[in-house]
Amino acid sequence: MFKIFSSRRATIELQLEREQAVANGERWDDSDLSWVLQDTRLHVTLDYLQMKTQNKWTDSSFSKNLKFWHDRLPEGNILPSSIEEAKKVVCPLDLPHEKYHACINDCVIYRCEYKDRTTCPVCGHGRYKVGNKKVPRKVVWYFPITPRLQRYFVDPKEAKLMQWHAERQKPEEDPEMGYMLTHPSDAGHWQALDIAFPRFAGDARNIRLGMSTDGLNPFGNQSSTHSTWPVFVWPYNLPPWLCTKQRYIHLSILIQGPKQPGVDMHLYLGLLKEELDTLWKTPPRTWDAYTRTYFDMRAALITTVTDYPGYAYVSAQVGHGFNGCVKCMDETPHLQLPRDPGSSKPCTQVLEGGFAWITRGENAVIYSMVKMSPMDPHARGAAQKSMIF
Repeated sequence: MFKIFSSRRATIELQLEREQAVANGERWDDSDLSWVLQDTRLHVTLDYLQMKTQNKWTDSSFSKNLKFWHDRLPEGNILPSSIEEAKKVVCPLDLPHEKYHACINDCVIYRCEYKDRTTCPVCGHGRYKVGNKKVPRKVVWYFPITPRLQRYFVDPKEAKLMQWHAERQKPEEDPEMGYMLTHPSDAGHWQALDIAFPRFAGDARNIRLGMSTDGLNPFGNQSSTHSTWPVFVWPYNLPPWLCTKQRYIHLSILIQGPKQPGVDMHLYLGLLKEELDTLWKTPPRTWDAYTRTYFDMRAALITTVTDYPGYAYVSAQVGHGFNGCVKCMDETPHLQLPRDPGSSKPCTQVLEGGFAWITRGENAVIYSMVKMSPMDPHARGAAQKSMIF
């Protein structure tokens, strides 16, 4: 690792020597150049930034660590000496993104007709924090997915995989169980989309997307209530063993905390909806390296993957309380349970089948192996009819 920092000139000279030897037909031992190809300035900087994220280093400690090694390496080394210099090294690799200011109460995004406003037109709160500098109170980042989807078709191997769902050998029908679901293309919603839009289904290169979102604490502090919400998308055209690999999952939206957007999630999902609408109505011309032809690339969102609170937020519904079902909504059947005397916690609840839900401190455990004693038929019927979340 220390060789790469000894001299930039030595690195260039060694690379030129290798190219000249290859041009003359001479054999070259690449083992002498392996450290040049591996420990480049960009590679080392990326590794350093990854360690900063994994170990939760502060910016000041990261800069001190870089300065420590920069001073002890031989003179003329090109290791960054501060976090600002490290960011400049990786800046050309930055994803294209759009940064928007948002209302602190998730009322509006300051764009289009609101881009010049300094107060929220709904709640009246200020756009910027109090002070001399214009620091926004809340920010949302949007990362366009169109250029990243087009890159799949630049590589012939990846372009072929994007048509795998149509070229694969489908399983035969089981006489007892019928057709087995081996890929999302076997599901009813995929087939319903193909029937409703035959032009979209006619080209196997058109992309079916999945989406997922959930809240997280980027600071790793359990005592903090900070909640940041990323939104990810991925293509389902790929084989099932590749669909959910990290390299195929793309960050689309990053919603800044400190509080979760809740049912106002649709305000930020509108950014993704606008791009998907553009991909559907005015698809970009895309080069397919596998068939060596151009085609109009369209995309459609066919499914979302969330937990139940996230499912309620994406549906813009309330997922708790008396109307906790996002399907039944106002007609959700419910049963108010009695509470223990002198306690704010409910009594033991009865679920369908007579199983007991017993509370232990802050956690609730289902004892599915222990049947409760017979109840009054009317009480059991009311408990079974209710859906308790």
